[in-house]
Amino acid sequence: MHFTFEKKKKPPACDACKARRVLCHPQPNGMPCPRCVEKGEICKTTYVPRGRPRKNGSACTSSDHDSAITGSGNGSSMSASASPPEDVVAYRSAAFDTNAGLILSSPLHPSSLLPSPDLSPELVKHLWEFFTHSMTYRHPFFHSLNFASTLGSASWRPELLPIEPRVLAYCICAAGAVSSVHPSILGPGICPTSLLDESVFYPGADLRAYGRRRAPIRKALFEKAVDWACAAKIHLHASELNAASCFVLACLDDLDEKPTTRPWATSYMSHIRCISMSLTVPPPIEPSRWGGFLMRETFIACLKRTPIIASYEDQILLCGKPPPSLDALMDTISLYHNSHPHQPKSYAILKVALPMFSNITAFARELQNKITGEVAHRTPLDEPFFITFLESLRELRAMTSVLFNDADFSSHDHSVAPGESALQNAQFQRDWAVRSCACAMHLAYVHLIMELYIELVGFRSVNQEEWTQRRVDVLRDQVRDLIVKALPDVEKMLKIYPWMAGGDYIFKSCVKRWAAFCVREMEGYPELLRQLRIQLRAITYVDDDPENCALLDQVEAGLQSAPQLTEIVGHPETTAAAAGTVFSELGISASLNSFLEMDIFQIPLHISAMQD
Repeated sequence: MHFTFEKKKKPPACDACKARRVLCHPQPNGMPCPRCVEKGEICKTTYVPRGRPRKNGSACTSSDHDSAITGSGNGSSMSASASPPEDVVAYRSAAFDTNAGLILSSPLHPSSLLPSPDLSPELVKHLWEFFTHSMTYRHPFFHSLNFASTLGSASWRPELLPIEPRVLAYCICAAGAVSSVHPSILGPGICPTSLLDESVFYPGADLRAYGRRRAPIRKALFEKAVDWACAAKIHLHASELNAASCFVLACLDDLDEKPTTRPWATSYMSHIRCISMSLTVPPPIEPSRWGGFLMRETFIACLKRTPIIASYEDQILLCGKPPPSLDALMDTISLYHNSHPHQPKSYAILKVALPMFSNITAFARELQNKITGEVAHRTPLDEPFFITFLESLRELRAMTSVLFNDADFSSHDHSVAPGESALQNAQFQRDWAVRSCACAMHLAYVHLIMELYIELVGFRSVNQEEWTQRRVDVLRDQVRDLIVKALPDVEKMLKIYPWMAGGDYIFKSCVKRWAAFCVREMEGYPELLRQLRIQLRAITYVDDDPENCALLDQVEAGLQSAPQLTEIVGHPETTAAAAGTVFSELGISASLNSFLEMDIFQIPLHISAMQD
């Protein structure tokens, strides 16, 4: 018996080796060749078709396409928008069907049908700058990657990068398009000059037109990023770059209100577990950053009613030892107040921020496991746990009141020395850290109590016994009392949360739920409805969602009975007296610029240094 072994074709030489007429040693998985590494050059390969073209007009073989996917960049053979060829998309689908079984939450579109702009170097740099203003950029991965220099080394042309950074670059472009003001993203029409353009961005501005113009391009860039991510199979290979790409895609996927299995979030957490022992994030920053993002991940799972993929073990692995109880934290706060009588009470949060947010994460996890999750729905309501959980929420609200009832965030206006960044000013850092923690704690409480109320409103007893329904009615009345008492907390959250932060999914969902509740059951609070309307209008800048627009119409209809409380909508000069400009609303000099560099779900970097 004779066996015939076909010799595998060697990949083509890179452009630099071709130009020097030297032997090239192509490396697998998109790694640069040794000569390019030695000389510090970008290793890219431009495919040159040879031989007679096929009858179908394609002169590219399957092996050449594999080289384009797994090798170095393919230069001029790829359009500036860099969409994968049709057979790459087909390969992507086959790879998911046979290797991972991962179901995409977004529909697949042929690349030729997507209205995607050309990703010129100027546009890529613009999208990167807007990406750095987003919550996603605050992730620990981006703290260590220094990805701006990677893009700069390729002259801001993603197609020149190796496969893993190339995929991340396309994901970043899609994320930057969420808030971009570039004409290529917003399309024809008037475009803001920046996010500081007060003629467009002011409290109460109706931004639905911008969300409507942005939607096609934003979704098209997301689909192209998904195409490249699937073709490169980033969900199968654990690395920091692939984990960062999965995280960015998960954040973009979460903006969609449709039910989803959250495949990219699942891959992102799987990668973290694989590489957690080799992460390059500096140890002093690691626990604080991870704590905020694990809390965010748990809240998103609760809102979408999907399994929580960040487990308690993940929290211990990334954030350290288990946190003390709320009672122990309250003792720490009291001790701090007694030992620092001349400092604001709110500064005590800097001593307990990390364990506080770990406790909040545990509350959200318990809520889904015991009350709102699918497994919990198959069993009778655990009333003892419900009462215990309700008591924990009362303790959380009491602690929030002790810390922040006397805080006046509108008075935080610190002068910054010439040439000094606001984030280099120690007092500014401290006040922003306190403000961020205050907003996160208020948001966490109002989210948890509303989640509990929604669950009880739709509760259906397993055994349908009358006494069970009566007990549920009693519990629902107790929760509704807490809901009414939480209205001042919602109002304070809206005041200290910068109004242009509508792109965050958790805040967006919280605003929509409370707006629907107030329209339906709380007609006597028009001032709160007015503030909710301001935030609903800001949310529409990201996406003109029909559900959000319908809710906004209901809120505006509810405010017709109280016109004296509605702000004058028009040019920002006419609204300054009632609502103030963006800057006076935040109460901090150049505060919008500063907020774009901070995030409430990231415990600020300087908390550890402030714990004196």
